[in-house]
Amino acid sequence: MIDDWGLGIFPTTETFLHPEGFFIQQWLPHPSDPEKCIYQVQVYAVPGIGELPSFMAVENADMSGKKVLPRTYADPDDVDVSGPVVKQDRVLVPRVQSGLHSKGFKGGVYSDQEIRIRHFFDEYYKYVDC
Repeated sequence: MIDDWGLGIFPTTETFLHPEGFFIQQWLPHPSDPEKCIYQVQVYAVPGIGELPSFMAVENADMSGKKVLPRTYADPDDVDVSGPVVKQDRVLVPRVQSGLHSKGFKGGVYSDQEIRIRHFFDEYYKYVDC
């Protein structure tokens, strides 16, 4: 039985559906620094559920469905605030990002399953004349 359905909306949004609720994450370009992004998370819970899974990083929420939590903003330097799964990504992604600037990186290699990504970049490079 699958209890985690994921849907990616290329290129910057992912949703995860669970019995307890759903989780939406989105990465938006930083307005002035191409090496950064703005990360947004929305968590929606099924009313009356006991508690959300730890990866959703919502603690002590009213699960009755009668209250909506206020929007909160996390300290971008606090990697612990976003739960264990996002924390892992936040630790690993800077290393991946630095690899993009290495002498050995000549561009992404995509599998046959990633044909839409290859097509996107083929079209992108046509328009930006690279």
